[in-house]
Amino acid sequence: MLSNSEHPLRRIQGRTIATMLGLTLGAFGLYFMYQSGFKFEGSEDFLSMGNRALFVWLSFGVSILAMTILYLQSHWLSKAVETYVKQQQDRAKRIIEAREKRKQKTRTGAVLPTNNPL
Repeated sequence: MLSNSEHPLRRIQGRTIATMLGLTLGAFGLYFMYQSGFKFEGSEDFLSMGNRALFVWLSFGVSILAMTILYLQSHWLSKAVETYVKQQQDRAKRIIEAREKRKQKTRTGAVLPTNNPL
């Protein structure tokens, strides 16, 4: 049975679903804009966006920047959480191994070392 960290859908769930949803909504938006008669005569007309180019392209730039920062932050955070969980799992494993080793020594009658130097 796969653990949560090994599950193949774990990484897909958040990022890919959000990306697919954004692309789908964008495609529907472009389709409905085209159907409603929102057409451009040429590339200059498209770039000027009906004399609202500064507002439109600035809002696109800010949105793309915000989404990029959000993606990078979530990626770095997930890596940090994975590293922390791995460290905690390794620590727990070492503790269990030390307890087992201590139990084996007490069963065989070996003297456990003490902190007293005398």
